[in-house]
Amino acid sequence: LPEGDPRLRTYEGVLPGFRPVVNDPWENGGVEWGKWLAAQGFDVPSRPMDLYAPDTSFPGAADRAATWAPTLFPAHLSETVFMTDKVLEHLERHGDTSFFVHLSYVRPHPPRRNPAGYHDLYDEGAIGPFAGAATPSEQARSHPLDAALLSLPLTACPPGERERRQLRATYYGAMSEVDDQLGRLFAWLSTSGLTRETLVVLTSDHGEMGGDYWLVEKCGYWDESFHVPLVVVDPTSAADATRGLVVRRPTESVDVCATILDWLGLDVPRQVDGLSLMPFVQSTGGPQEWREVAHWEWDFRHVEQRWAEQYFGIPSEQCSLAVERGASAKYVQFAADPQILAPIMFDLGPGTSAPVPVEGEQALAMAQEMLRWRARNLERTLTDCYLSPASGPVWYTGSARGGANRRPRASLT
Repeated sequence: LPEGDPRLRTYEGVLPGFRPVVNDPWENGGVEWGKWLAAQGFDVPSRPMDLYAPDTSFPGAADRAATWAPTLFPAHLSETVFMTDKVLEHLERHGDTSFFVHLSYVRPHPPRRNPAGYHDLYDEGAIGPFAGAATPSEQARSHPLDAALLSLPLTACPPGERERRQLRATYYGAMSEVDDQLGRLFAWLSTSGLTRETLVVLTSDHGEMGGDYWLVEKCGYWDESFHVPLVVVDPTSAADATRGLVVRRPTESVDVCATILDWLGLDVPRQVDGLSLMPFVQSTGGPQEWREVAHWEWDFRHVEQRWAEQYFGIPSEQCSLAVERGASAKYVQFAADPQILAPIMFDLGPGTSAPVPVEGEQALAMAQEMLRWRARNLERTLTDCYLSPASGPVWYTGSARGGANRRPRASLT
């Protein structure tokens, strides 16, 4: 891109190949949502996101925790309603032809505030126990990364048990708002006769700490940040036998792309790391081979602000971690020297969640398996291609990733 191109100033751009119908990035302050609000006759400030400020005049707000007070806009004019209205308008125009829609809701992402009706939907007094240590200072002693994240205003949970419980109750309210709007979308598909023709995949890009371990946002190596919903609804009769099935096997976000391509009958490009979920969706027995562990990585460098680099005294390339998570144990490997950020293991047996010493055969086996996983998933654009003097490019069309549910690849020639 040329110097000065606005796309060089944000990571929230639209990837090539997607045609944006509504694109309302947060750094623009909700401009498109604001235009829609104004068209409804609502008085909109120059930066619509300012409407997430608390309505301190709302009855009872003065006596409650900070995130309880509702927003300055009503529920029927929320961003979530706006996005649902826009996708329904799009489908009304194009529902009689083949369509592919990627609908991304901001909620339940911060700002941690809901419109009236959702602001008090859940009682903070009824919120269950939190994971982690009894106090932030005790949690900080668990690992140097815990201490670092608890020192940051962005990721440290607001102090006080009441604030922590209300923060989670507010998050639940935001989830319910999204659920209600998804209900509108699915009802439209049903009344339009498209339910039996539309593949639906519901998932999220990340989780939320929500006060567990005295943290908020998405961060670290915790399941709360990476264990996200994944619901696949295949409308075809081939999936009738598995409807309502709950799969307990490890899946990963990279599986979504492979699943959609498989359902469409298209080849899965070799550089796609994911596995199609169709064998789970269309067979009660599931695939013959499947992964036994899930992997994720978190890169916490910040080459501009350099908070982690300065806190730990390490270069940017050492500010990352990788996780291998199985049914009974979780292993965390850091890029930094173990004297600074030591690897961690967790025993995931019933009633346990505390880290255990990284030693013995199990730790070695998990570290070796993580190394094999990384080696298998290196950049794969030209993997298994041989330039033959007689035939030109020859592609291996057998199964990849150890045979675990990979569709044979057609020749790129």
